[in-house]
Amino acid sequence: DNDNKPGDNNKPGSDNSDVKTDIKVSVLVDERVPETGLVDSTEDIIKAILTEDEAKQAEDGVKVDIALTVKDKSSNLTEDEKKLINSNNQASGCILDIQLQKIIGSQKSDVYELNSAINIKVKLNSDLINKDSSKTRKYSVIRIHNGVSDILSATFDEARGELTFATDRFSTYIVVYEDVANSNTEDKSNVSGNGSAADNNDVA
Repeated sequence: DNDNKPGDNNKPGSDNSDVKTDIKVSVLVDERVPETGLVDSTEDIIKAILTEDEAKQAEDGVKVDIALTVKDKSSNLTEDEKKLINSNNQASGCILDIQLQKIIGSQKSDVYELNSAINIKVKLNSDLINKDSSKTRKYSVIRIHNGVSDILSATFDEARGELTFATDRFSTYIVVYEDVANSNTEDKSNVSGNGSAADNNDVA
């Protein structure tokens, strides 16, 4: 019954069981952006973010703070970012600036690339959720990092209204989508549907 008891984290039963780790992972979300969170366990997040030396310091009890900061970037895009977004043939939804910072002891640094991907979840506003039962909305995420755009696959949880995607870099993110008709004439519907959606959602 002692397994997973709260407060027993400083007694892992290993060689350094007398050392209490001090690791905090937080998500700071601007009031103008959707609710955003991290999906993975603290252990997996630490492995993805810290170097071997930093992980060792954490094991030795050095305080570690990791903060994911999410801000609205819809009104603060560069011209190059606007071009990259508009070149995509899908309608654009929320535009987020997602940054990661770590503090190891007294050493603070921004993190732009990870050892491995972590999973981020975003609760979509109601205006981004499809209400037309004759269509299925397919979501993905555009990541713009160092002037290069990549399309990331995303999973939508309809019951929770949450979109989850994996990433190992931190920059600008745009939730995009396309509506696909639930019929045998998908090809024709997609051509007209995608065109009108994209045309109406260009970033000015």
